[in-house]
Amino acid sequence: MGHLPDITAVQPADTALTLKWVGMEHIALPIHIPISSSQVQQTHAQADVFVSLDSKQAKGIHMSRLYQILNQHLSNKAMTPHRIEHLLRELISSQQGLSHSAKLQLSFELILEKKALISDKSGYQGYPVTLHCEYHQGQFTIELGLSIPYSSTCPCSAALSRQALSDAIACKFTDDAIDKNTLLNWLSSEQGSIATPHSQRSFAYIHMQMQGHTLGYISDLIIEFEAVIATAVQTAVKREDEQAFAKLNAENLLFCEDAARRIKQALQYKPRLLGYWFKVEHHMPITQSSLTINGCQRWNKQRCIDVTAYCLRAADTQFMVCYIFHIPVNIIHDSIKLSSKYTGATLWLVKNKYFCR
Repeated sequence: MGHLPDITAVQPADTALTLKWVGMEHIALPIHIPISSSQVQQTHAQADVFVSLDSKQAKGIHMSRLYQILNQHLSNKAMTPHRIEHLLRELISSQQGLSHSAKLQLSFELILEKKALISDKSGYQGYPVTLHCEYHQGQFTIELGLSIPYSSTCPCSAALSRQALSDAIACKFTDDAIDKNTLLNWLSSEQGSIATPHSQRSFAYIHMQMQGHTLGYISDLIIEFEAVIATAVQTAVKREDEQAFAKLNAENLLFCEDAARRIKQALQYKPRLLGYWFKVEHHMPITQSSLTINGCQRWNKQRCIDVTAYCLRAADTQFMVCYIFHIPVNIIHDSIKLSSKYTGATLWLVKNKYFCR
């Protein structure tokens, strides 16, 4: 076979400019996730791998080397912070001076076994996880993203249900003295089901920035935040478990704000965090809307501009439409035009400022 041409090695760039990130996305990758000192879980991930192109004259990076190095370091191997840092440094050195930074994003589902609340049953639950790892100017950082589902019972709805039951008892039992057994039998019958407070499937999306080597076990963090929220969804349930779950929800009535404050307090007391961002969603069963709260602290402002809950009023409806944008700084030059097909409104983001027309 004759000599194969290498265009990137012999041709200069048409335009002498650096590029923030160049790489590959949606790479299938089998990995092993440590979930304890003695357990490793095999799973598959979607991997995105990038390096910076810091040479203005270079036509492009050595793309195939990214794929080869990724497989060499992580395929069917235990995913540890030390291994990831070594991978990122190897990605940079493989470009022979073209790159000074590297990043890796892994998206996968972690499967954890969960015991029932009361019975001896157990089941398995999947948790979406993202890991955003960067090596830049000698600093190795990791951003861990978790999605945790839970149940939330509305305190207002619970109060209204209690009031409805109180009114029904007053109407049913008009005498000054009420026979205890008669009352208990009535409460246990279908007639005693006067009103039930509404509960909703809810979600906590938690992102934490940390120095790479302080990651720890992802499974421990999931268990910790489920304990903080207190009403995590269950897997296998018998009747006694279902009743215990109902009691657990009654003991932990949650407005969206309550859940957000529990999570924020837990994050504020976590050592070694560089910053965090979280979002809670309560999917209301009584309306089509969802209740949403965002929170953050020391979030890396160089990575994104966060235009949060920017409201535009549609011309043909009374409802407000809320937008949350996380716009990478490196794609902003002069302005970005964001149009909404639902409202007909346009949002312009111009050098960190935004306005609507």
